[in-house]
Amino acid sequence: MKGFDPRFTDLPDYILKCTAQIWEGHDIAALDWHYSDDLIVQTPAGICRGNAAGKANTMATLSEFPDRQLLGEDVIWCGDDQSGYLSSHRIVSTATHRGGALPSFPEPVICQYWNNPNELMKNSSNG
Repeated sequence: MKGFDPRFTDLPDYILKCTAQIWEGHDIAALDWHYSDDLIVQTPAGICRGNAAGKANTMATLSEFPDRQLLGEDVIWCGDDQSGYLSSHRIVSTATHRGGALPSFPEPVICQYWNNPNELMKNSSNG
């Protein structure tokens, strides 16, 4: 794929490997490479704008759910190297809630939940 690191075989591979790198790998710095400064993320607390806010949200989530695992499924996508790509994928997350922004519980709570990230990807050299 033009503009992508050769370790990624196709767009679904890119999406799933980047998700694992950031979440299971706790590689917050990778957000600087994977996301732009105009990132928009909707969270239970509201809409976050900007890569710095996205990193803060990621760190807060990892603090609440330090053992969170994201099991990516069903990446659907369209697009090309010139126009960019639009993707959506279902994630099943398993985690233990250890306290934080969500209601506090007297002991850790094991959770399983689903979310569907949607991404627009465009090589910055494409304009």
